[in-house]
Amino acid sequence: MEAMMTAPALTVVIAVKGGQANLSANLDRLSDPDPRTVEVLFCTAGPASEALTSPGARHRVIEAKAAALVPHLWRDGLVAARSDRVALTTAQFVPPESWIAGLLAADLDQWAGVGGPIENDAEVNTVRWAVYFLRYWKFAPPLPAGPVEEIAADNAVYDRREVIKHPDLLARGFWEPSFHARFRADGRGLGLDSRLLSLYRGHDSVGEFSRQRFAHGRTFAE
Repeated sequence: MEAMMTAPALTVVIAVKGGQANLSANLDRLSDPDPRTVEVLFCTAGPASEALTSPGARHRVIEAKAAALVPHLWRDGLVAARSDRVALTTAQFVPPESWIAGLLAADLDQWAGVGGPIENDAEVNTVRWAVYFLRYWKFAPPLPAGPVEEIAADNAVYDRREVIKHPDLLARGFWEPSFHARFRADGRGLGLDSRLLSLYRGHDSVGEFSRQRFAHGRTFAE
């Protein structure tokens, strides 16, 4: 009971809106961490799949409405997290086995958030490459470590205490550009750690990705 009451050193929040084909790989990557050290939260848009609800699972599942967007799911995870060190990603990513160690080592004393490079899956997939160049090419490795203006929340770890200082933003979801601007204004800023490499393995169709970007743009502009 005492171990369960102790806050973990890290919470990993995986937003699941698409990318179900990667859930098995993500569960394999995240099944070993000791729950006393690493808490894993899968935040799903709509009911969770059977892959996430098997008996004896060492992770938690938080279900939202099917219409929820990734920033809403991240918000739910940040609110529910038991650690002040919270990593964010989505089911469209499959991190390497070294990812957890990198998250635990990231310097959140100096930065409010630390991101890492994002590599595209090597599979020949034209839609995946198009999405990668549209969203993540700025974070293609190799990248030097140090202060940066922006990081991708899809592969980042944040000081939760800095996030919850801004309930007006959090109520709308974790839209990272708005939070990053607040962090910079507060003098905390953002850093990049080359050890936090993650792999983008998106499975969206052109139509799914277009609808997602439209929904994000409409919501963020309101």
